[in-house]
Amino acid sequence: MKVATYNLHFGGSGKEKNHLDRLISDSGADIAFVQEAFDPKSYPVSFLNQEAVWHSVENVNWGSGIVTRNIPIEEFPLPVFNGWVIAGRVFCEGQEILLVNVHNPSNKMTYLENLIAILDSIKELKYDNIIIGGDFNISLGSRLPSEPLKSNSEDRRGLALLEGMGLIQAWQLMNPGMPLAQTLRWSKDPALPFHIDCFFINKTLADRVTSCSVLLDPGWTGMSDHNPLAMEFSRLDSVQGWSRWTPSSLT
Repeated sequence: MKVATYNLHFGGSGKEKNHLDRLISDSGADIAFVQEAFDPKSYPVSFLNQEAVWHSVENVNWGSGIVTRNIPIEEFPLPVFNGWVIAGRVFCEGQEILLVNVHNPSNKMTYLENLIAILDSIKELKYDNIIIGGDFNISLGSRLPSEPLKSNSEDRRGLALLEGMGLIQAWQLMNPGMPLAQTLRWSKDPALPFHIDCFFINKTLADRVTSCSVLLDPGWTGMSDHNPLAMEFSRLDSVQGWSRWTPSSLT
């Protein structure tokens, strides 16, 4: 199973609007987390059996969604930041996985305060396997002393909160000892390696990850100020210990 995340930047730059199709074709994703995306049905795609859950941010025509290919998805309601955060559950190779697509919103709160609210809406849920991914708007990963960017207190606190929930940063897991890869080209200094697009997974899924990488083809540069992040798992049919949950679990 392959999963990708991508911020399209206000629906996607360029005239062709083939961002979703290219994301799926380049990454091979079975599941795609998209942020700042139009309704997935509005993008031309060459693949069949697409399903999606998506909501727009209030007063704009873009929002966050989860798109699947050949995998049925059911929306799982979360009472926080509608249009910015969306969740769903899938059954993949006989296993149930909770998916949470995060686009940390720009509002009157700090990004850390937003992240706390998002995680508070998740941590009481009953799940065994979970993928939280998207654009967190803060750099979430342990930096080497030699890196040009240093982690600030918000970065460190955000990472500690996620790790405190037993979640593992997938890119760092698959690229140990490496500087954090750039996922955002900040308009004021595109060379700075901001790593704000991430996947966090529980240990059971972490044991099945085979790769996690940033797609760096130059063609992505004109399509958004972000680069996609793609993650691959080996077969999941040996994952055990699933529990079921319903929207009533949101207490």
